Amino acid sequence: MWQLRIQLTLLLLLGITAAGLAQDPVLPAANFGMANIQDGVSPGPGLYYVQYLQIYQAREWRNAHGEQQEDAAGISSLLSMHQLIYETNRKVLGGNLAFSALLPVVKLSSSGGNHAPTINPGVIGGFIFGPVIQWSDRKLLGLSYWHRAEIDLAVPAGAYNTQYAVNPSSRFFTLTGYYAFTLFFTKDLSVSMRHHVNYNFRKIDADTRAGMFYNMNYSLEQRIAGSLRAAVAGYYLRQFTQDDYRGDRHYYQRTYGIADTREQVLGIGPGISYVTKGGLAAEAKVFFETAARNRTAGVRPTLKVAYKLN
Repeated sequence: MWQLRIQLTLLLLLGITAAGLAQDPVLPAANFGMANIQDGVSPGPGLYYVQYLQIYQAREWRNAHGEQQEDAAGISSLLSMHQLIYETNRKVLGGNLAFSALLPVVKLSSSGGNHAPTINPGVIGGFIFGPVIQWSDRKLLGLSYWHRAEIDLAVPAGAYNTQYAVNPSSRFFTLTGYYAFTLFFTKDLSVSMRHHVNYNFRKIDADTRAGMFYNMNYSLEQRIAGSLRAAVAGYYLRQFTQDDYRGDRHYYQRTYGIADTREQVLGIGPGISYVTKGGLAAEAKVFFETAARNRTAGVRPTLKVAYKLN
């Protein structure tokens, strides 16, 4: 059973999920370190374009006990995520109302010979959109505090076909609420976090549902010179509830003897960010994964570039 799970479980990348069999649902995509450094800060009202580039290469597979499995097939990916953000001057709950929309484009590949999972050649992932409230330069314990709340809906409208084990898009809707903040201890030293809670709906035309899960991004940032900052950054994921079949969260334990279907992983690594005088903001990081359970652990270089259109 573990070999089957290894072959059918996709690396978590924003906009990418794996096809699951009835006995093997998988989590949808998650935001793994796409935004970290001063994540809660907004330049102000306007229309922004943001592009994220992320490479993922798995090094190993870990089971529910955190033990490495030697027969895991490998999956690598190149993700290009496109985002539009429109922040208005309209006030809601004391903050600026904004809107966000994201479209992932991804190239997947696999290795492992006869054990390699089949890959959908399509490149379009699921569409993600939602409303935002941005609070800028507030005070918390006398310190500068920037924060944001957002609710997103991931729509399974991208490339998906049941004949493939790995698809760019999921086959179910996911509702995500998140809260991000940046707290400045001084003008040079700050900490940022983004907390997501994710609820998965039942898979379309199937009886399976992946469990609820939490994931977060974090960053401790220090200004080096001008607008150049260095950071220790990362992410963490922990699945709350067991996967279920027809509403039964103990189905996989009874039927297949899987003690725990919940996933977990921790990523950490160095990062830098820089803002040009023209307003172009860039953020580069590389994450190394550890503490994985029921999923792969690998390396995830990430680049974020943002620019104000008007």
